[in-house]
Amino acid sequence: MIPIFTSLVLGLLLLLRPLSSLYPLLFDKSARIDVPFHNDELTGTRFWILFFYFIFSSVARRLGLTSPSRSTDISVRMPFRSKREDVELYLMASLATCSTEEILDVPAHLQLFLSALTEPAMLVLLAKRGCPIDPIGAVNVRNRFELSEPSFCVSALKDPARLYIAAKLSEEVVKVKRGWEYSIIVELKSKNGSRKGDTALYRQIFTMLQFAKHHTPVPPISQADSHPTTTVTHIQLTANDPTLWAKLSKDYNPIHMSALAARLLGFKMKIAHGNHVAAKAIEAALQAERRSILEDGPGDEHKKLGLSENGIMEVDFKRPSFVPCDVEVKTSSALTDRETYVEIVSKDKVLITIRCRV
Repeated sequence: MIPIFTSLVLGLLLLLRPLSSLYPLLFDKSARIDVPFHNDELTGTRFWILFFYFIFSSVARRLGLTSPSRSTDISVRMPFRSKREDVELYLMASLATCSTEEILDVPAHLQLFLSALTEPAMLVLLAKRGCPIDPIGAVNVRNRFELSEPSFCVSALKDPARLYIAAKLSEEVVKVKRGWEYSIIVELKSKNGSRKGDTALYRQIFTMLQFAKHHTPVPPISQADSHPTTTVTHIQLTANDPTLWAKLSKDYNPIHMSALAARLLGFKMKIAHGNHVAAKAIEAALQAERRSILEDGPGDEHKKLGLSENGIMEVDFKRPSFVPCDVEVKTSSALTDRETYVEIVSKDKVLITIRCRV
């Protein structure tokens, strides 16, 4: 009897700490919440408490037990931490052949690396009391990354104590054919103590589609121009890929981690994390570019992808990337030298597009 009682007490104590750190997030009505734990601490019990809260709030909303909020005035602030092990994990996940010192010198990789490390702030914002986005029913359809000074950002990562993540819901809500699009703005900031405010080193905008039926037709949105593409290489998405990326991003959503859970939620197989697929595709395209330059000589500049330039990167998720599978990586040369276009294709269907602009 005593061992059972002791086990129950220990189990309760193990739950109390993560519960206490999540309490302000889940129940405080304040517009802004300061998260009391670091981005790399959204793991274990803390993540699963958050996930089951997602399920509870989603079910309650669908049963009409709670009314969806219309407020977009919500934000969270989270302390940031980055370790060398994170860079090594990103190298492994992206199949990059360069060193840990070199990988962050490639702006496209730096953007996706920071995307993974700052994603926990987006996840906790979805759990914030009053968030109008259904965390289970909404899907991530587009990401935009902005990086203006990569070298300054890399230097700042060496002193993470000055860094924090700020996540907020954009006031702009877009009505689209399948529902509503919300944008979550996540920034990595550095404390500088000046009156001008803290410095934003990096910004990512997650666009989430909240499914809904409209009583009146929605005017069609003009589609981006299609580009002729050429297959430059193939990559494999393995069944273990989601586990690797989840260790970095803390996105342990069961549709990524379990084939059974994915089927129960209506998918035929596990789904890869979209940003992870983008990271592998970018590395594969860069390796193909290096091989081409070695074969044809450095003077063949038309083959340069421009993925090593800083600027803006937009990733659109057209279809789920099921794992395991083999996909084609295609690039287009029909653009200016300041723009790069990459497609990730499976069975003649575009899964993801990546557009980089300098």
